[in-house]
This record gives sequence, structure tokens and C-alpha cells, in this order.
Amino acid sequence: MNTLSFLSVYILPAVAVFALLSALFLRNKEGKQQAHRLAQIETLVEGLSQELIGMTHAANGVGRKVQRLEFQSNKLTSTLDDLKKNAPSQVSYTEATRLVNLGASLEDLMNTCGISRPEAELVLAMTKKAQKQEDVPVLQAQSFRT
Repeated sequence: MNTLSFLSVYILPAVAVFALLSALFLRNKEGKQQAHRLAQIETLVEGLSQELIGMTHAANGVGRKVQRLEFQSNKLTSTLDDLKKNAPSQVSYTEATRLVNLGASLEDLMNTCGISRPEAELVLAMTKKAQKQEDVPVLQAQSFRT
């Protein structure tokens, strides 16, 4: 056998097999690295998915709580409005004070505002007292000459 035929029969196929095995080994090594990276990514995605589910549940809970609070707020606002409408005593005292400032008498207050005599007397006295306090003159400092 000559050198060329020995080379072509034994050496070249051996080199080809070696090259093929090396390529397969490298590919297998890269495949393992890729599989490892893929496993890390899958773990990360699973963790993020669980966090998202938790946040979604929390957001839904907060949304329900906000709806309940909004309902309670609307109910309280409605109740407050009803109380304001149905609180004639407050309206009558405010109206009575306004009428006293316009010069209404005790009987006028009782008839117009629907309040009792003692209430009318109290409104009249308090309003006149407040007017007197507003009418108190302010003393000015004077210089003394000697």
C-alpha cells in the first residue's frame, strides 16, 4: 500500500470521525449550557408569574375595598344631605339670627321660625350681645404732654 492510499483509507476517515466527534461534543456542551440557561429562564418566568398572580389578587381586593368605601361614602353623603334638609332647628336659628339683624321682634321670630319663646329670647339676646361686642370702639393711644 502506498502512502496515498493508506492516507485516504485510514487517516482521512479517522480525522473525519475525530472532527465529527469533536463537533458533536461541542454541540452537546453548548446544548447543556443552553438547557441550563433555559431552565434558569423558566424558573424566573415561573417566579414572575406567581408574583403577577399575587399582585392581581391584591389589586382585586383593593378594588373591592374601594368600591365598599365609595358606597359607604355615598351613603353617608346622602344621609348628611337628608339631615341637613330635615334639621329645621339649625335653619330656624340661622334664619332667626338674620331676622334679628334686620330688626325682627320676639313674636316675629317665634312665628316665622317656628321656635319657642325661650329659644327666641336666647337668639335675640345672643345676637344683640354679638352686635354690642362689634360696636365697642377701639381705644387709640394718646400722647401725654407735660
